[in-house]
Amino acid sequence: MPMISVSTLLGIVLGFGLCIWAIMSATKDFHIFWHVESFAIVIGGTLATTLIAYRTRYVLRVVRSMARIFVMQPIQPTTLRDDVKQMVEWAALNQRGLGAVEDDFAKRQKPDPFLKHAIDLLMNGYKEHDLRLFLGDFIESSFSREMTQAQILNQMGGHAPAFGMVGTLIGLVIMLSNMGSDPSAIGPAMAMSLLATLYGVMGARMVFIPAASKIQQILEIEKYRRYMMLEGIVMLHEKRPASYVQDRLNSLLDPAMMYQREGAAKGDKQLAGKR
Repeated sequence: MPMISVSTLLGIVLGFGLCIWAIMSATKDFHIFWHVESFAIVIGGTLATTLIAYRTRYVLRVVRSMARIFVMQPIQPTTLRDDVKQMVEWAALNQRGLGAVEDDFAKRQKPDPFLKHAIDLLMNGYKEHDLRLFLGDFIESSFSREMTQAQILNQMGGHAPAFGMVGTLIGLVIMLSNMGSDPSAIGPAMAMSLLATLYGVMGARMVFIPAASKIQQILEIEKYRRYMMLEGIVMLHEKRPASYVQDRLNSLLDPAMMYQREGAAKGDKQLAGKR
């Protein structure tokens, strides 16, 4: 079962909690800050413009991706170190031939789609240039597809305040039209005007835009990880020794997360220096 992301949960609790605390400290009638019509204009209008601008399947993906920000991400600093460890182990196996690497990879129950594609290309005997071209295209196209979700959320962050202003204008029209006939309608109309703006700004700045930034960060980390693994695959193709693979990939990691192979052979070090 995925673990909850503490940072995301803490941010949401702090953001909305501070607003609720300020309201309840200022007035006992805190229910006046809830206005169904204003909320419907902001959320409904934002969804409507998003559906007009993007295909339905992309919008549905956004709903699923929103759930991702609430769970602990699978790629942690230790994940990258484990990836280096895996590449180093494969480099050692590769001294017996690529078949040993393929057999070891086949033991995985849930293989990474990128690694599966990379191993297939490696076994097909492509040259270094082709490996970099094909795998680079795979990484960039995957990143571009997934980034659509962040782009949509950023767009929603722009639409929400705009529809908050729409609600404000509607409320002002109602208020002005009742100034000479029904003074009792002025209060609700004014509340609608102000609350629509409030909902729009809060939705943009506390939900849509932060969610877009979080998703973009997740995707950029995944992209970096895949480029690191691409380097490992290329070194397998070049039949680099395990010590060379370790040192090369460690140079891409935070020093605190570097992997140190136990019992590394001195012959590997000497062979790496000759290359």
